[in-house]
Amino acid sequence: MMSKNSAFILSVLLIVNSLVCISHPLESYAKPANTNQVMILYQERSFFADRRDSVSVIEELLGHFDVHVSESAIDSTDFSKLDAYSHIMVIALDQQLDNPKFFDALSHYKGQIIWLGRSIEQLIAAGDYPLRFEGENYNFVTLEVFSRLDNEVRSFPIGEKRVFYQVKSLSPYNTVFAWLGDGLNSSPFIIKSRNLTYVSRVDMNEPLFYVFA
Repeated sequence: MMSKNSAFILSVLLIVNSLVCISHPLESYAKPANTNQVMILYQERSFFADRRDSVSVIEELLGHFDVHVSESAIDSTDFSKLDAYSHIMVIALDQQLDNPKFFDALSHYKGQIIWLGRSIEQLIAAGDYPLRFEGENYNFVTLEVFSRLDNEVRSFPIGEKRVFYQVKSLSPYNTVFAWLGDGLNSSPFIIKSRNLTYVSRVDMNEPLFYVFA
């Protein structure tokens, strides 16, 4: 019998396939399986006061790609072994991460980093990325993404307002894959800077999770 998580992931993948959105930063997963070892690192498995296990949902999502996925709590991780993985995915959600050894290890990591949520300012500083953290923002109401299906930008209402951890691009070599808007200003929702792909918030609600997927 299909679990609730599996059913959710299947519906997400079907919707994403119908959207035919941007070439996203996870497209490198098309490489042979032995080159795609993904380690998910987390401090907590869910948002505060939310019983849904975000780590398990994202792990199931990655299972639909050609990758091998491992997971570990940050405080239990041997940072000297990070180079065994081609991708490190940090699920920060709404938690404050405070582990200097962790940020130092990531700043020297040569593979691809995918960071979801809070505390990105510490990695930006440690890795000297051409990004600027601009704080929390509760005012975004739309999510915009380019659709290859009709070569147009599609806008999705976010729904209930929630916190996003806002960054600004400081280099023309950064790539923005989706934008957040408040009706007047815009900010990256997903941005790639060197080996770092930053997603300013991912939760289990549409359309944020659909675009991330």
